[in-house]
Amino acid sequence: MRSARSRRNRTKKEDYSVEFIGGSGQKRGVNMNMAMQSFGYGLAALLFCITVLGVCHKIKKAARKLLKRQHPHKGELS
Repeated sequence: MRSARSRRNRTKKEDYSVEFIGGSGQKRGVNMNMAMQSFGYGLAALLFCITVLGVCHKIKKAARKLLKRQHPHKGELS
């Protein structure tokens, strides 16, 4: 025999699956919100990567300038 709690949980799961399969407008709205949220996260990740690349590019440029300035003269090495 199943307990009352087990029957209630099973009934809730069945109700949810029927609502979801039925395609009520509310469930589609939830899926659309999740899709937009995923799109937003993807866009945020892309912008973050572009920002990191930009910062790295500026650091690389500054390091090259600094190294060129500190380059010893050829005559002093001999």
